Amino acid sequence: MATNNPTKKRIQELKAEYDSLRKGKESLLVMVDEAEIPEAVYNSNAIENSTLTLKETEKILLDMEVSRDVSLREVYEAKNLARVIEYIQAKAKDTDLGEELILLLQRLHWI
Repeated sequence: MATNNPTKKRIQELKAEYDSLRKGKESLLVMVDEAEIPEAVYNSNAIENSTLTLKETEKILLDMEVSRDVSLREVYEAKNLARVIEYIQAKAKDTDLGEELILLLQRLHWI
């Protein structure tokens, strides 16, 4: 979908504002990013009909034992998606996430 010029300009303005507000708060933002990964994984996988609860997802990502039998596929999907999210967080600071990279990350999620 094409983005029109006023929308692009507004996105650039918001990005500039975000960049100015984040200065000096980098360590706090890292903590927020880390805390949001299990919830992002849980919500994304729930869309794909995962049976994992948020608590189970958190335990899987921390390599802890889950109290019930869960499918190995759900475990791999949760761990792979967490890796993809961490990769995006690391790379988004340095690189624009283009179509090719997004498609690669989609494939990685399902490996």
